[in-house]
Amino acid sequence: MGDEVVNGVQICSVSQANPNDIRGETWQWPQNNVVQLVICRRKAGSVSCHVHNGEDPSKNPEYLFIAQGKVKFTFVDKQNVRKEAIVEVGTTVTIRPNIIHRTEVIEDAVILESRCTVFDQSIPDTFLTNV
Repeated sequence: MGDEVVNGVQICSVSQANPNDIRGETWQWPQNNVVQLVICRRKAGSVSCHVHNGEDPSKNPEYLFIAQGKVKFTFVDKQNVRKEAIVEVGTTVTIRPNIIHRTEVIEDAVILESRCTVFDQSIPDTFLTNV
């Protein structure tokens, strides 16, 4: 298990599957019932801030894996506790519903999102906000 940053957010460092592989890095990210994998390429300096209410099962919780780059997350929980964390390659972030999360990409990044449902744009369960 990883560190809980605020109530409802967990950040875990993932060990490389074979750190001695001369071909490069490989991580194994165990997930149950994966139906869709979202691959987000984000440029340094890009910012997003939103919250999910959890109606979409893929956002209850939301599972992210940092595959490249460095990202600063700011989380605000239901009790208005605010915490920041900088995460890098090989890190998972699990975000429960109703946690405001702001992402600021520090270095160009690739973020994977594991979904148990196929994304339906008509019911996005993503609400823009500020922190």
